[in-house]
Amino acid sequence: IHQDLMCLVDYLPVGFVDLLFLDPPYNLSKSFQSTRFPARSAGEYARWFESWLVPLLKVLKPTASVYCCGDWRSSAVRSSTVRSRRACASCNSVLATNSCRTARRRAAR
Repeated sequence: IHQDLMCLVDYLPVGFVDLLFLDPPYNLSKSFQSTRFPARSAGEYARWFESWLVPLLKVLKPTASVYCCGDWRSSAVRSSTVRSRRACASCNSVLATNSCRTARRRAAR
């Protein structure tokens, strides 16, 4: 698939991915020809990372693996972002507690 992820993710089926391999920008200040890309603050980078990772959760199978490339700076921010959240791929919720819609439905049974 070669397309903007944010335009495509809503059309992907739920629970069909076994392996998600990610290689996002490492949040480094870089210049390419006449264009400069400044590094973001740790908080801005974490919010950006979460903004596209959360919509992808719905496509993962319950047994899926996720590999995410990064340098030591960006890996630390991403790791703390993931650890600080609990993700429910069934209902695409990212919450600080395990209180997503799916968990509430299961508990009500």
